[in-house]
Amino acid sequence: MRNAFLAILIASALCGCTEKRGDGPPSVNYGHVECAGCGMIVSNPRYTCAVVLPEGASERERVFDDINCMIESEKLQPLPSGSRQYVHEAGTGQWISIDEAVFVRNADVHTPMGSGLQATARSATTLPSGSLTYDQLRADAGPSDVRPGK
Repeated sequence: MRNAFLAILIASALCGCTEKRGDGPPSVNYGHVECAGCGMIVSNPRYTCAVVLPEGASERERVFDDINCMIESEKLQPLPSGSRQYVHEAGTGQWISIDEAVFVRNADVHTPMGSGLQATARSATTLPSGSLTYDQLRADAGPSDVRPGK
């Protein structure tokens, strides 16, 4: 009986050592994690966006304080196939997939890197005028001037 208990205990400990990547967005430790693009501390969930990298990638995830940092980082270091990108939806504050989002630039919104970009869910009944998809934002982005941190 004691050997069976010991075997179960060891198996449980070994299973805990190999953490699988989840299907959803990362859990962000705001105020402590650095933006993977500019190196600033990520402190405002409202503008945070993230990439969860596939199994086998050297990194688990990349967190950004502004959508511009994610765009610049991706231009400099393309994402491996199977990566998943997330943004916070401006109205609800909930994570949504980048494919479910459109972006609106608002000069009155002060984002960490000054982009003024906010994500809105595409499922919204009426999309704001001037909405752009992530692919459109990337295509419109000029030369890189934000370098991935470190």
